[in-house]
Amino acid sequence: MNRRTSQGAATQLEMPLNELVAYFRRERDRLRSQWVTEMTAKGVLQGLNERELIDEAATIYDICITCLETGQYHDARSYAKRMAKRRVLQGMTPEQIVGGMFILSNVYCRGLIEQYRADVPRLIAALAVFQPVLNEILSIVTTAFLEERVREWTAQLEEAHEALRESEERFRLAQETAHVGVFDWNIQTGAYAWTPEMEAIHGLLPGDFARTHASWEALVHPDDRVEAMAKGRQALETNAPLEGEWRVIWPNGSVHWVFGRFQSFRARSGKLLRLTCVNVDISERKRTEEENRRLNERLEERVRERTAQVVAANEALRQSEAKYRLLFESSRDAIMMLAPPTWKFTEANPATLQMFGARTQADFLSIEPWQISPERQPDGRASEEKARAMIETAMRDGSQFFEWVHRRLNGEEFPATVLLTRMQLAGQTLLQAMVRDITEQKKATEAL
Repeated sequence: MNRRTSQGAATQLEMPLNELVAYFRRERDRLRSQWVTEMTAKGVLQGLNERELIDEAATIYDICITCLETGQYHDARSYAKRMAKRRVLQGMTPEQIVGGMFILSNVYCRGLIEQYRADVPRLIAALAVFQPVLNEILSIVTTAFLEERVREWTAQLEEAHEALRESEERFRLAQETAHVGVFDWNIQTGAYAWTPEMEAIHGLLPGDFARTHASWEALVHPDDRVEAMAKGRQALETNAPLEGEWRVIWPNGSVHWVFGRFQSFRARSGKLLRLTCVNVDISERKRTEEENRRLNERLEERVRERTAQVVAANEALRQSEAKYRLLFESSRDAIMMLAPPTWKFTEANPATLQMFGARTQADFLSIEPWQISPERQPDGRASEEKARAMIETAMRDGSQFFEWVHRRLNGEEFPATVLLTRMQLAGQTLLQAMVRDITEQKKATEAL
């Protein structure tokens, strides 16, 4: 290959990417305005005013074009983290962001279809270069939002746990400082004796208790009265200590919880002498338990919401991959995937099998990449050596476009153009090769 041919190949290499970048920069205002209009109409990014929406759209649009041009995603990751932090604080969800990015994807694709309507192969080539970039940015933005939401939930959980710890500490202090009330019922005389603390626990002033069993029953909440009275009778019958919790109603109508422990006492003869009950106000503990129950319900709801958001994000990524799969399978150009470090084929579309004469995909994947090329290229270089050099360049720069002589499995050689593109799929770096047979093009050129 002479120097002029090499320079021509280099120009041809840069043409698709440069042309795409130039197109998107030229159509920047129109496509961005179209994106903002569609997002506003569909209410995707609610909570943003018109100025914020326009500014956000302009920045995301420019970052997409920068990533397309450079193959680097540092700016996208940095901006996604900053944007996620701002928007999560405003209550924005990952679904809204994913929805906005899908609208942008549709705007881009419609623009490319309009641009290359008369040249379908060029349209397919443009989409093959641009779609992986947009998919990567979608993944970056979605991940940033999910990570920010996780950080927010983690902070909320830590605050909740701290609140629980403080609540438990308050309860412990309340237990240590709580007044314990005691009443004693002399069964022989029928007399009731209540300590001042016992009266306070029931909302009474010292000396207000009427000192009768009926008076005590009247203070117990009607819904708990039967159970509380039963505890006292059982203590009398079994001579064993019995505990329970019930509500009492203060004279002002407020409801409070008490813990009670009954204990009966007998003479040596077995005769019942008295029944004693120790009471402690446990209203604070009950309030804490209710707060904890409600907090757990809220936390469980947040976990369910987060799970639904992760499922939605995964579904969005699955749909994006399905679109790429449809393009892969329906392309008339041969498309194959190679994986480092051996650069063996991992996947090939139907057009690949037809172009190289393979019966099945398994047959094609079993061969080495160098087996579909003659031993040497027209410039005299060994095909394997030159192919490795092209692969190295594509992995370094993001893509490589060049002319090549391929060989079908039946030994027939044919000229072709090859576009190598570095891609990220499922967290793995792969190389996509798009091959186009230019035999007829070469014949037409030679006939001129």
